[in-house]
Amino acid sequence: EGAARQRELVLVMDSSDSLAAYDPEQERMLAVRSLIEALPDEAPMRLALVDFDHEARLLQPLTEDWSEVIEHLSEFDASGGTDLELALNVALDEIIQNGREQATASIILFSDGETSEGNPSAAAQRAQEMGVEIHTVFLGREEVQRARLMATISLATCGNHRKALQASELSDIFRNLTNDVPIDRIQVLSSAQPNSLFAGQISGPFWRVEGIPVRAIQDQETELTVLMFTQESSPRIIESKIRLQYGQVSNQA
Repeated sequence: EGAARQRELVLVMDSSDSLAAYDPEQERMLAVRSLIEALPDEAPMRLALVDFDHEARLLQPLTEDWSEVIEHLSEFDASGGTDLELALNVALDEIIQNGREQATASIILFSDGETSEGNPSAAAQRAQEMGVEIHTVFLGREEVQRARLMATISLATCGNHRKALQASELSDIFRNLTNDVPIDRIQVLSSAQPNSLFAGQISGPFWRVEGIPVRAIQDQETELTVLMFTQESSPRIIESKIRLQYGQVSNQA
């Protein structure tokens, strides 16, 4: 049998003032503890911890001693603004500086999605270029713009995204966040024929759909909505958008 894959995981935790309204009892700390305790002992994984509001601090560099991460959880407060870009860049810098060359790196970002400073999309693009997955957990009511921002970050980096309306839901979410999501079926909608659904075929990590109509007019866009139905105890629908622009390329031969 081959050796288990090395992994680096950086936990990026929001401790801004806006989050206190959703998590007054700091249940996110219990959720992080449950995540760490659920990790298999034999996993060749190192953990790091970043605390952020309008500033970001690397509380614990990557370590094989997971108890050191747990000890730092008591240092979290609830004050300040929110700079998601800075927080993600601190995590990415730690991966670059101290990550093992052959290890797979990922980030768990926990926040209410309110960003008062910075450009989170720039940090997500940097993570994408580095091949680092960002799994996101959104806590709060249905503030569409904030939730969409968190979902966009995970989608851009091939990570998982979860939403929690209440802090009491966090422990279950954190324990299962980095697991691969089993997909039961895929359906696709096309803006070129919006009243029809097209079934996808799944083959391992890949999927394909045939016969989808697109607008075949120069420079016109077709928007595809991909609906992935999960195979979980509480099934979800994961939705993503793809935009295609039709164009003709002249023959250069």
